[in-house]
Amino acid sequence: GGIHWVIHHYRTVSEEYRDLPRQEAVRRLQIVGEELKTIPFFANGDIVSPGDAELYRAETLCSGIAVGRGILNDPFLLRRLRTGETVDPGLKQKFLHLLTSGIPGKRGEHFYLECVKMAYGADSPEFCAALTEQKNRRVGKSRE
Repeated sequence: GGIHWVIHHYRTVSEEYRDLPRQEAVRRLQIVGEELKTIPFFANGDIVSPGDAELYRAETLCSGIAVGRGILNDPFLLRRLRTGETVDPGLKQKFLHLLTSGIPGKRGEHFYLECVKMAYGADSPEFCAALTEQKNRRVGKSRE
């Protein structure tokens, strides 16, 4: 049936996860768009904010955006890309509750920390508080 569309990540396998200048990513994606001509392609690579997605849309001939690892650090990234809205803290709390209550047998401290990090982000006050709380519990247990 031929090629109907392509998802293209701008880094090569040998470059692994190395940072490249954003303009180099755009340049590579522009080349792909020019080469594919009439075949729709979706830009991929280090899209972690609406600004990243908008840059790719504005500067390349891409038909859309394909999000990869960015969603691991921000489960609301697709929503933010689509609407441009910030996420309501209540929705994050609901998401955290669903994560921590919906998987039986996985309720250890490490799992909880990963869920808080996923819901709020690694740099959030909520994650820092959960991490501090876990450290304080460990210190308390070691003193007993």
